[in-house]
Amino acid sequence: MAAAAAVLPLSAQEDLGPVAVTLGTTVPQAEGPAWAYVLWQETGLDFWEPRPFALYAKSGGADSPGSYSRVSVLTPQEDPLAITGLLRRSERLGEDLFELETRVDALFQDVLPAGSLSLGEKLSAILRTALVDDTTRDNLIGLGRLHPGVNLVLGLAWAGPFPGPGPATFEVRTLHPQTRQTTEVVGRVTLDPAEFRRLPAPGPPVQVPAVDARGHLNVLLRWGSPDDLRRLGLLQYGYNLWRVTPAFLTAEGINPASWQSGSPGNPEPGTLLWYRLHQPDTVVRVNNLPIIPERELTLAQAAAGPMGNPFDPDTPELFFFADDNNRFEPGAVPFHDGEEYVYFVTARDILGRDGHLSPGTAVILCDRMPPPVPREVRVAERYDYDADQQYLEVSWLPNPGSRPEESPTVRYHVYRWTSVDELYANAGDPLFNRITPPEGVAHVPGEDRLVFADRGPGAPAYPMDAARTFWYTVRAEDDGTCGGNLSGNSGPIWGVIREWEGPPAPSGTISTLCERFGVQFIRYEAGNDPAINEYLRLRILIVAAPGSTWAEARVGTNLGSPAFAAVTSLGRTGRMEAFPGYFFEISLTPQQIGDLNLIAVRIGNDRGTVSEWTNASFNSQLLHLPETIALFNSGRDLSYLPSDFDPSCLRHHSRGLDPEVDPEGREIPCVRGTLALTSRSREYKIYRRLGLNGPLVLIDQGLQDVAENPHVDWEDCTVPSMSGAESCYYGQVFDEHGNASPLVRFGCIFFVHEQLPTPMVARPRSQPGGNPLERPVTLKWFCPEPGVARFEIWIRPERGLPPQVISGDLTPNLAEPFATLGGAPGEEDQYFIYQTPPLVAGFGQPPVFEVELLVEEGVEYEVRVRAVGAGGFGERVNGPFGNPRTFSWRPVAPVPDPDGVPWPARPLPAGRLGQDAFPKMEARVIPVSSNGYAVGIRVGEYAFQLPWQEGMIDYSVNSAQVWQFWLPPATPAMSLFYPSESVRPVGPEGAESSILPFVLYRYHVPTERFPRASFEVVQVSPLVDRLSYVVGLAQFGQGTITIPQNRDPYFRALSDNLANPAANPTIGLYFLDTQPASLHSALRYLLVRYLPDGEIDDIFALPVVHLDVP
Repeated sequence: MAAAAAVLPLSAQEDLGPVAVTLGTTVPQAEGPAWAYVLWQETGLDFWEPRPFALYAKSGGADSPGSYSRVSVLTPQEDPLAITGLLRRSERLGEDLFELETRVDALFQDVLPAGSLSLGEKLSAILRTALVDDTTRDNLIGLGRLHPGVNLVLGLAWAGPFPGPGPATFEVRTLHPQTRQTTEVVGRVTLDPAEFRRLPAPGPPVQVPAVDARGHLNVLLRWGSPDDLRRLGLLQYGYNLWRVTPAFLTAEGINPASWQSGSPGNPEPGTLLWYRLHQPDTVVRVNNLPIIPERELTLAQAAAGPMGNPFDPDTPELFFFADDNNRFEPGAVPFHDGEEYVYFVTARDILGRDGHLSPGTAVILCDRMPPPVPREVRVAERYDYDADQQYLEVSWLPNPGSRPEESPTVRYHVYRWTSVDELYANAGDPLFNRITPPEGVAHVPGEDRLVFADRGPGAPAYPMDAARTFWYTVRAEDDGTCGGNLSGNSGPIWGVIREWEGPPAPSGTISTLCERFGVQFIRYEAGNDPAINEYLRLRILIVAAPGSTWAEARVGTNLGSPAFAAVTSLGRTGRMEAFPGYFFEISLTPQQIGDLNLIAVRIGNDRGTVSEWTNASFNSQLLHLPETIALFNSGRDLSYLPSDFDPSCLRHHSRGLDPEVDPEGREIPCVRGTLALTSRSREYKIYRRLGLNGPLVLIDQGLQDVAENPHVDWEDCTVPSMSGAESCYYGQVFDEHGNASPLVRFGCIFFVHEQLPTPMVARPRSQPGGNPLERPVTLKWFCPEPGVARFEIWIRPERGLPPQVISGDLTPNLAEPFATLGGAPGEEDQYFIYQTPPLVAGFGQPPVFEVELLVEEGVEYEVRVRAVGAGGFGERVNGPFGNPRTFSWRPVAPVPDPDGVPWPARPLPAGRLGQDAFPKMEARVIPVSSNGYAVGIRVGEYAFQLPWQEGMIDYSVNSAQVWQFWLPPATPAMSLFYPSESVRPVGPEGAESSILPFVLYRYHVPTERFPRASFEVVQVSPLVDRLSYVVGLAQFGQGTITIPQNRDPYFRALSDNLANPAANPTIGLYFLDTQPASLHSALRYLLVRYLPDGEIDDIFALPVVHLDVP
C-alpha cells in the first residue's frame, strides 16, 4: 500500500498545472491474485470535472526500467449498462450493492424520476443531474467516500488485477478531449500485491462526562490518533465504534487491552470481526456512517480531563460520538441506569475496512434525568403549645413513581431564601441555603403529604422575625448509580411568622340628615272680642315651620311640679299647607284660672320629629281680659349632625323631603360616618345590620394606612324599603396580615322616609254577652308587617265615655284627655287613642291583627287604625290612617247547634295559572312616573283605533300623567277587563261579566340575592270591583268628541308597542301594586276573584316577576 505524491506537469515544470491526490491499496481476493484499487481527486475549487483520464501501469517501482502501458480510459459513465458493469466490478472490492441502493434512495429521493428503476438507471439519472446541480454533485461525491462503486462510475477510481506478479506503479494522466492524447501526469502510486497493510489502532476511547440531563443514559466518547495512524491519514476515512458487555468478554476470556479486530473479509476466530459475523447481537457497531471527528486529537489531548461542558456552547468540551442505543428510533430500547459496557474503536480505510482494534474502555451508563419537581408546596405557620413557639412548616406531595429506565425519588431537600432574587442568584448551588440534613426528608410512597418543620438553627422565630417574609423551595433527589440527581427548585412559596393580635378597637361616628323643630315665644296681645260671659278665652297662635304637621299647647302652673289645667292638640294628620298657622282656643272659667302662669307649646310631624316644649310665663291677670292672644314662631333645621347630638338625630330622613329643604339636593340622602383608625391598621370594613336579627352586611371597605390618614369617611346610600327600620352600624380594622380588631358598634339609627303601610280595617263584629254598658266588640284589621313597630287605634264615640279596653293587648288612653282630628279650628272631632304592643313582642298573626273592646249599647263609634314606627307617642313615624269604620253593638243571634245544621262539604277553589285562561295576563315592572317604577298586573286590554290618537294620547314611559289615560268612547268600563268566557258571571243573568271583583295577593320567592324567602302571603289591594273614570269633551278639528278618561290612580295603560303605538293599537290595562318591595327580589302574585257572598270563586297564579329596573 502506498500513497501518491503530487506530480509536476510534464510540459512545463515552472507552470504548476493540475495536480491530483492519488491513493491506492491492495485488495486480496478469495480466489485468484490480488487486485489494485487506485483513487484520485483533483485539488482546487473545481475538484471534480467530467473530463477523461487515462490510467497507465508498469511493473516495478516508479524508478524501475520499463515503459508504462495504458490500462484504462476513465470518464463519468451515464450509460446504465456501463454503470451496472462497474458496480459488479466493485463487488470485488467489498462493495455492498444493497446498502448502496438503500442510501441512494434515501439521499436522492427528490432527484430520482418516478417508476421502477435499476440501481444503474438510478445512478445514471443522478449523474446527469449532478452535471448541472452543485448540491447533487457534492452529495454524489460524498457517497463515493463510502462506496467505491460510485467512484468507479464517476471516473475517479479504477479497480483491477495487477499487471504482473510483483509490485506495480500506476500513473493518472489527463487526456486531450479531441485528440484523446495524454497531456499531463497528475498522480502516481506504487502498490505491492503481496503487501496488505492494515491501518494502525487508534488510542483507547475516553469517556467525556456530562453530568446534566443532556448526558442522560448516553455515553460521550472521544479518542486520540497515534503518529503511525496519522502518517497513513490519506488512506483513512473515519472510524468505527464497537460495544460489547463485560460479561461477554469475561465469558469468552478476552482481554480488552489486547483483543484483535481480525482480517477483513475472512476474520480469524475469536477476533472482533469474527464475533460480529457470528454473534451480531453481542458485538455491536454503534455507528451507521463513518465517524468523522471535527479535528484529530493526540493520545494526550484525548485523555486530558474535561475543561468544560460538552453541551455548553460557551465552554464546549469536544467529543466524537454519543451512544444512546438509538433510543429515539422506533422500536429501540433505551439504556438503563447502571448498565456497563466496554467500547473499542477502529480506523476505516478508503474501502471501509477496519484497521487494528484499540484497547477497550469500560463505561457505566448513568441516569442523569432529575426526578420531577415537587408539587403543591405549602408553607403554614404552626404553634407548639408545649414549647410556646411559632414556626413554619413546609409540606408537599410525594413524587409519583418513575419510568423503568430511570431512578426513583428517594429523598427531598428544603431550602429557605430571604428573597426571590436570592433564589435566582444561587439556585445552581445544591448546598446553598439548604436547611435539611444531608440525608434529607425520606420519600414515603403513599403518604398524603410530606412535611418538614423549619425549627433548626437560623429558622424564623417569634418575635425577632415576626411579619418577615421567607421563601421556601423543595428539590427531589433520586438514587442514580452515578450519584443522586437533583430536581429543579419548586416554585417559591412564602411563609410568615405572623403577629396574631389584631389592632386595637376603632371608634366611629354616625351622621344623619337630622330634622329638628324649635318654637320661640314672641309676645302676648289683648284680643278685640268684646263678648263677655262666664268663660274667658285664651288664643294661642303658632306660625307653622316647614314640614310640621301638628302642634300641642298646654296651660298650667310652674309652681312646684308642673300641672296643666288644659291640653289641646291640632289634628295629627293635617299638612302645614292647609293653614297659615296653628290656632288653639282654650276656654277657662275664673275658677280654673287660679294660679295659672305658664303656657307650653311644641310642634311635630308624622315622621316623628318633635320639638322641645317651649314655656312662656305670664301674669294670670292677663286671663281676666275677655280675650288673650299668645304669639309663637317655629322653625326647622335640616342638616347633617352626629346621631348622638340630639335624640331627633337618631332618625335619618332619607326620603319624602321636598327638594328645596334637602341640603344636598339628592333624592335619597345617604347616611354618613367616620371611622378612626388605630395603630397598625391597614384595612377597614364597615357593616350594617337591619333590625334585631338581620345579617351583618358589608357596605364599605378599603385599604388605608393609619400613618397616612387616621380617619376614613364612609357613606350608606342603600335605604331600607320600609320607613322606621332600625339600622346599626359597626366598624372593624385589620393589620397588614389580616388580623382583625374587635367589631365595634358605632350606634343605631332609624330610617324615616315614605309613609308606613296602610291598614285595612274589617267591619267590627259584635260579640254576645256583657251588660248594656259593657258590650264586647272584636276589631280586626289587615296590614303588611315590614317597618311597623305597633299600631295606634283612634276611637271617637258619638257621645258618652270612651270604650273600655278589655283586651290585655292595648294600653290606656294616650290622649290627655282626647286628641282632635279634622275640621276647622275649634270644630275638630275628638278621639281617644290606644296603642298595641310591639309586633316584635308577638302581637297578632301578621298580616292579621285584632283586639276586643267593651262599648256602650246604643252608642255609635268611629274607629281608625294606623301603623306607627318605634318611639313614644307623638315622637315617632306615623303611617296613614286606614279606612274608617263606624259601628255600634248589635244583638248577636245565637249560634245554631252544629249538629243540627250541617255545613256543606265544598272543596276549596282550584288555583290555576292566569296565562292558561288569559295568555297575556302577567305581572311586570312598569314605569309610573319619570323616575319611578311599580309592579303592574295585566287585568285586561282594549284596542284604540281612532285616527286622531297620535299626538293626543301618550302611552310612553315619559308621560307625565300616565294614569289619566283615555278610554275607548262608548265602551262600558267592565268590558276593558278580561271577559267572562273564562269565569262565571256574578251579575244579573245575561249581564256581561269579567274577572271583577278581585283582590290581589303576593308572596316572595327565593332569588340569588334573597335566598331566604318567607313565602308569607300578603294582601296588596282592596276589593277591586270597578274602574273610576270621568266623561268629558275632547276638541277635534272644529268639533268635539265625548270620550271617557281614567281617574282611578290604581290603574295604568301601556301600549304593547311603545316604539310605534299606531302599528299595534292594543293597549294593556294594568292594576298597580302600591306596596313597596326590595329591588332585585322576586314576587309571585295571586289574583283572587270573589262571588257576591264573599266566597272565593277562582284563583289565578301569575308567573314570577323579578324586580329589576332598566
